[in-house]
Amino acid sequence: MYEIGRAQQARAPLFVICDAQFNPKLSGVPLPFDIAALSIHWYEFSPNGLISLEEQLLAWLQSGLIDRFVTAKVFTRDARRIHDEISGWNSGENRQFLPLITAITDMLLETATEVRAYMMRGRPFKFRPASPSSLIDRLFADTIARMEAGDSYDAISTLNFWSELGPSSRFFSASRHALGKGVTVRRLFLVPSATDKRGDDWRRHAAAALVAHGELLRAHPKGYEVKCLPRDEGVKNDDPAHCGICRFARAGDPVVRAFRPHYRKSESGGPTSSYTLIGIDYEVNADAREAEFQRLWDDPRSVSLAAYSKALSEGEGGAVPS
Repeated sequence: MYEIGRAQQARAPLFVICDAQFNPKLSGVPLPFDIAALSIHWYEFSPNGLISLEEQLLAWLQSGLIDRFVTAKVFTRDARRIHDEISGWNSGENRQFLPLITAITDMLLETATEVRAYMMRGRPFKFRPASPSSLIDRLFADTIARMEAGDSYDAISTLNFWSELGPSSRFFSASRHALGKGVTVRRLFLVPSATDKRGDDWRRHAAAALVAHGELLRAHPKGYEVKCLPRDEGVKNDDPAHCGICRFARAGDPVVRAFRPHYRKSESGGPTSSYTLIGIDYEVNADAREAEFQRLWDDPRSVSLAAYSKALSEGEGGAVPS
């Protein structure tokens, strides 16, 4: 029983044999559960019975199951080694890139495990690579999840960005959790003027994003600040000012990281944007990003979230919930 348990833990192929006289159908005595749940090769202890058992065993050996097991074991072993080694790569500034690296190695390990199940047990394998926006959502979330009390996060964003991710995204949940830990967050939305002549669909999407952040603001009035900076020249998702700045205020080892979403212009625009989120650009000069953020944050045209929501609901294009 011990050997069978170990083999099952290793997901090794098993060829279980048992004397036919112990078959419950004949003896009426049930087998132990651990054996009853397996495929059992029954044999009669006789010359013909042993010959038949030998033929079954040879056919099983020639099926290639053991070769597939050895290959799959090496595959998942190497995937786990890569994952574990990189996960320990967390000294100095390196640790700020861990969300990016571990997200990739996590997917490697998950895929290796699924491939192994497919190879060993014929379980259907459906490869579903993460869409760029869902993978980037995960990277954003992992980055802010590593922040602790005393750290801060500043962001220049757009309503279209949040319409694409939404309040159900990992990033939004991670932001809520970070605020609960004592991380301070300032978010500046670059927005079109309230009377910008956009369609009702866009206005509804924008209003939904504002409502979600308004609820977060009310839940964390001390740690979360939000402003909206109307731009008469209009706003695009790929606005060069769009960025996030993380300040990891670890004692004796402060680190500042800046990054910005990277977009590709879509062939056909939807109700929220004609740009698709496809990547992240990690910035070299975080100081320049910090200065740009502060300049826009202090812009006298910037208004509170509540003021812009109200103006949006009263602007041209019909009433929008605020």
